Order: sequence, then C-alpha cells, then structure tokens
Amino acid sequence: MRNIYIVFMTVALAVLITAAFLVNEFYFGQYPQKVDKSITVKELVDMNAQEFVEMIKSHRLTEIISLGGGQDVDERYRIHRFHVIKNWPHREDIPYLLSIVNSTERCGTLFDLYYSFSYKINQTNKKVGWLALTLLKAIQNGEFYTNSDFDPFDGKEEVIAWARAEAEKMKNE
Repeated sequence: MRNIYIVFMTVALAVLITAAFLVNEFYFGQYPQKVDKSITVKELVDMNAQEFVEMIKSHRLTEIISLGGGQDVDERYRIHRFHVIKNWPHREDIPYLLSIVNSTERCGTLFDLYYSFSYKINQTNKKVGWLALTLLKAIQNGEFYTNSDFDPFDGKEEVIAWARAEAEKMKNE
C-alpha cells in the first residue's frame, strides 16, 4: 500500500511540474511578436473591408505606416491626431462585416506604436468577429484608429443594430 502511495505522489508531482513548465513557457515566457506585415495608409484606404480582414487573418501583427503630413499628402491618406484615418472603412462594407460579426475564426491584430510592452502570442490572437465589430464601429463613428485593438467592447449590440439598420437603408436605396 505504501508503494502505491509513493508511485501516486511521484506521478502527481511530475504532472504538476510539467504543467507549471508549460504554463510558464506558453503564457509567461512567450517570445515577443514581430511585425510581419507593413502597409501604408494609402494601401489601407484603397482596400475594402474584406481585403483588410483577409490580410489580418493571414498576418499575426500588422503595422499601418503614415505617409507623413503636409500639403503633399492627399486628404484621404492623412492620419489625424496621430492615429486616426477618416471615413474608412466604407458604408458599402457593412453587409460583409455583418456576415462575419459572429465569426470565432482567429486572426492577428494591429501594431500599436504607443504600446509599451512587446506583443506576446496571446495578445495577437484575436477573433474575426471582434475585428468586424471594430470596423463597424469605425464606420459608425467615421474614424478608424490605426492602432485599434480587436477585443470585445461594451455597446456591441448597439453597433450591430445600427449596422443592420444601415444595411436595410442601403437595400432600399
């Protein structure tokens, strides 16, 4: 009986040590993610929402690069207040975004220059549905943040209801 107890405790200890190692390795000890896709504001603005979603799905961490400022940059491609693009995505993207708003498929995220920590794998593992909600909210507000975090937010039901009403208006136009 004592031998069975010793074997059981040894196995239990081995399982605990393995679990602690795995949690440390895969959660706390993750390597920082590096930007694996960079696009300019012009490239972004020239995309529709579906093209953008497909790009984010295929890249873990995407950076949006400013074209600079001044009179030489077309207003459509200017970044306002350091990280805001006006009037992108477009109203015509609403039906597509509504079709994926409940998706649990995984995607990457956007690089945030102002984020003070290195991105870990778990911070770049987002859901397509969250991305769709973020883009719908950007259409509603007329502003897309180039460092948007694709996480669930309060008021998502209101954004979805607004988008459905807009899609219905578009059908009737």
